[in-house]
Amino acid sequence: NPDTGLSPEGVLQGIIGSGPTSAAEAQTMLAEIDQVFASTLTTDTNRNFEETFYSGTPALDGGGNPENRVVGRLDANQQLDYGVQANDQAFLDVVKGLALLATVDVSTITDEGAYSEWMSAVTGTLGAGVQGALDVSADIGFNQQVVETAQLRLTALSHVQTTQIATYENVDPFEAATRVQALETQLQSSYYVTSKLSQLTILNYLR
Repeated sequence: NPDTGLSPEGVLQGIIGSGPTSAAEAQTMLAEIDQVFASTLTTDTNRNFEETFYSGTPALDGGGNPENRVVGRLDANQQLDYGVQANDQAFLDVVKGLALLATVDVSTITDEGAYSEWMSAVTGTLGAGVQGALDVSADIGFNQQVVETAQLRLTALSHVQTTQIATYENVDPFEAATRVQALETQLQSSYYVTSKLSQLTILNYLR
């Protein structure tokens, strides 16, 4: 990493060394690796995932609040929040599980407790990562459906508006003049009747 001068492999090798020799040592190593991938390691923050492993938008801003994801406005009344990042938990789990396998040759772990702890962490982490990736994929599919539905709705609306505009712009001027004259006659008749009605009183009737 050009900012920290560290590599992901170097960070993990610094924690694991030649591998765990006991269950307790495996637990200690795994706990520190969990901190690295959660970017909560305080002893050397440069070893954290978001400092050395990852170069995208961090999960949290400087105030500890979640960073905004990409937002798309589909129309005047509908907004879609989307965006998948490599520091999402699902991908963190997949990378961490693969890193646990890649950094340690498990065939060299001779202690049964250490082997059990390490492989349980690998399978559990990879399993969670795969399930999380499937959930992310489902969310993306749902968002795609929302966008397609909005596109169809906007296309239909655009067609209706285009038809209305064409109706207004392509009107026959003689027909329009005839309509205006007819409306003017109706309005004058309405005014005349209103005027006559306003003059009616009981005295006029009795005379």
